[in-house]
Formats: sequence, structure tokens, C-alpha cells
Amino acid sequence: MKRDLMTVAAALLLCGCAAGPVRMPAEGIESHALGQSQISNFLESKVHAAVYQLRFQRDSTGSKLYMTFYFRKGNEPEYRTVVVTNGGTRQLSAWPIVWYDDHEKPLFRLEGGKEWYEGEGRSSRFFSRWDDSRYVFEGGAFVSYSELQALSSVRGVVGHKVVLIQLRNKPWIVSTPASPRQAVLELPDSFQPQAAYSDTGRLILFDTYRPQGGNFARRCLIYQKTDTGYQLASDIPIKWMGGVFDMWAKTNEALIEAVNDRHMYATYYRFNVATQKRSLVGLVPADDVLFLRPGVIQTLEGSKTGVRD
Repeated sequence: MKRDLMTVAAALLLCGCAAGPVRMPAEGIESHALGQSQISNFLESKVHAAVYQLRFQRDSTGSKLYMTFYFRKGNEPEYRTVVVTNGGTRQLSAWPIVWYDDHEKPLFRLEGGKEWYEGEGRSSRFFSRWDDSRYVFEGGAFVSYSELQALSSVRGVVGHKVVLIQLRNKPWIVSTPASPRQAVLELPDSFQPQAAYSDTGRLILFDTYRPQGGNFARRCLIYQKTDTGYQLASDIPIKWMGGVFDMWAKTNEALIEAVNDRHMYATYYRFNVATQKRSLVGLVPADDVLFLRPGVIQTLEGSKTGVRD
């Protein structure tokens, strides 16, 4: 059921939680809600076709925004990534799943799958098959789909050129692209990473894992790199956490959606993992939220309205 606009507006006024950007002037960064509908319209104007499966990633400094999607080209999907910087936008060829480094090079990418359309119009159906697919990592190493727990068992870490990977019937590990099967850090058996960040030798991992038949184990694990490897520095329970939008690791501040909150509508918070203090940002937006540089935001907003590209 659609929300009554007057009711929502009244709730915003009563709880004082109309969301605005979270600004960090000393970092030259601010949060930005990515309007998926408007961005989709912009991308469709670029490729002259309907776009699907829009995904966002930023670089470690918030200076680049990667928007990956696909559109139908004949009987197959065509994947593209549009890169947004303070200087404009440009297109890259892409893959069904890809994670970029700060220099627009794929740290890993999913290759070898088969995707195709059958039929036209309302009778059109989209099919996929991943049996022969594999993840190819920077430098040429690869892991086949048959070795993985699931197709989504490879994740990137914002701010560090390491990967999270879960091999079949194994716990998640942190590894390098050069040796993706070799753990530099093995995560707890119960840990299911939802988001991962890094800064100054730390790995900051968020988990919303729910054991079968049990309660959610919502927490943040912080590992510090030492001469002998990574050591667990903090295990922070975050019982109210529903999911993480983004984190600026240098200041320890994350944007986290709340569950079981006291507000009438879903809200999200600015949460500091060092002090464990949180402050209300506002209602949960319908789209992703990322920390970006003002120049990137200006390019993005201009591109969506046709002013700047």
C-alpha cells in the first residue's frame, strides 16, 4: 500500500527526522541519496534502452561513483558501467558482477555465465546459467563457480585491495586478488558480511547474520593489521542494525538503517563505531546512500537533469 503523503509529511514534522546530507567538512565529504529512478532515466538516455539491475560503488576517497547496469541488446544483456567524477561521466564495458579499484580497473569480475532473452514484449523472459562461470581477479587468478558457496560469495572492501570470499562449505575469508583461496584472515563460522571497509590497517566488517531458527547476530568486527596478521580489536554488537548504507572509515562513522525502532517509519542513523554513539539522520530513503565529494554530486545531479555531462 502506498503511504499517504500527508501522513508521511506530518510524521516528518513530528519526529523531526526529515533526512538531510551528513556532512564532514574536515573530510570534504557528504552523504548523498542516489535517486534510482532519476539515474535510470539518465542512463536510458545514454544507451537508448531500458536499464536493469542498477548497482552503485564508490572509490576509497568518494571521488568516483561507479554505476553498473545492463540493457537488452538483441537477445542478450549488455553490461555497462558509467563512472561519475567532478569532470563529467564516461562509460566502461562491464560484467554481471564487478568490483573496481580506485583507478577504474576491475579488482574482480564475473565471467563465463550465459544470459539470454526468449520472446518479445509481454511474453519476453530472461534466463541465466552460471555453471561454467568464474570470478577472474586482478592479475589473472580465478575461482570457478563450482568452488563457491553461492554466486554472491565474492565481495569487495571499500578502501583496500583485498577481497572477501566464501568457498563451498567453508567460512568467509579475507584474501588477496593474487591468491583468492589463501586466507590472510579467516572470519568466524557464523559471520556473513553485509558491508566491509578499511582504513589505516584496519578492516571494519558489518554482519547481519541470522542462524537458522535463531536471532540475528547484528555486529561490527574491527580487525587491526599487525606484523603477524590481522588481530580482532573490537566486537561491537549493534542489535538495532538492519543494514549499512556506507561508512567513512577514517572518522569511524557509518550510516546504518535501524530495525525495531521507536519511530513510526523506518529511520537511519549516523553511528560511530569507536564511541558507539548514534544520532538520527532521518527516514530511510528508497535508494542507496553513499559518501561522495561535492564535485561528484554536482556532476551527478547535473547529468540527471541534462545540465552537465
